[in-house]
Amino acid sequence: MKKKKNVQPTTLSILVKARNLIAKKGWTQKAFARNKYGHGVDPLSPGACKFCVEGALIAAGVRGLPSFSGAYRKLALTLHTRSFATHLAFFNDELPRGSKGKAEILKLFDDCISELK
Repeated sequence: MKKKKNVQPTTLSILVKARNLIAKKGWTQKAFARNKYGHGVDPLSPGACKFCVEGALIAAGVRGLPSFSGAYRKLALTLHTRSFATHLAFFNDELPRGSKGKAEILKLFDDCISELK
C-alpha cells in the first residue's frame, strides 16, 4: 500500500478558495468569521458562514504554511498597487457595508488571482 503524499495547497489555490468562500457563503466585517446568528466565530468553525478577507484566507489555507503566507502577501501587494493601503483587515473593515463592499473584496481577489494566472 502506497503512503499518501501530504500535498500542501498553492498560493493560487488558497486565493481561489478564499474568494469562493466569500462569494458563496458571505462577507463580513470586524470579525474573522460569523455564524448564522451574526456572532464572531473561528473561521475554521463548521458554523462559520460569513468571512472577512483574512478569515477567508485562514479557512482556505493553514496559517503558518508558506502558501498561506504567500497568499496573504500577494493579496496585500495587490491591494497596495490599487490603493496604497497595505493592511487587509483595515481595508476590509473600512469598506461600505453590503453588496458594494463585498463587490470590492471580490474584485481585489479577482485582480490578485488574474495576476497569478
